Amino acid sequence: DNQCKLCSAGRWSAATGLTSNDDCQGHCSAGKWSDQTGRSADNQCKLCSAGRWSAATGITTADDCQGRCSAGKWSDQTGRSADNQCKLCSAGKWSTATGITTDADCTNLCSAGRWSAATGLTSNDECEGRCSVGKWSDQTGRSSDNQCKLCSAGRWSAATGITTADDCQG
Repeated sequence: DNQCKLCSAGRWSAATGLTSNDDCQGHCSAGKWSDQTGRSADNQCKLCSAGRWSAATGITTADDCQGRCSAGKWSDQTGRSADNQCKLCSAGKWSTATGITTDADCTNLCSAGRWSAATGLTSNDECEGRCSVGKWSDQTGRSSDNQCKLCSAGRWSAATGITTADDCQG
């Protein structure tokens, strides 16, 4: 068999005159994959989809992009090679889901009476801020104490994290 053969899936080579598949030195770089043979450049490899990543090189299927943005993170970009390239859910939000592709997918909100300026949260317990004394909030997804409402004139509260105006003493 004197026919020229193609570099195998996940590999590539720009060189000519190769004598074995092992000479196809290029591997699809991290965050990329290829199920096609005979590739001549890394830019011919396909990108791992949004919300997924791969640190491995030379992978041959989209399923090999096994990394998913971890809980509290998301990515709308393709071709990621590590979880730290995923973005953090914005302040006042949290998520336990993995592999999500937009900040809107961070659907859990800090509960009423709580808030968090931190990003990348994975549970409501991490919403450590509580509306301070003299304030309350019945709204979710708050990112600062300034978003809590003040007890009305003639009313007060020594408690933190209250969720209704009726919790303010009169």
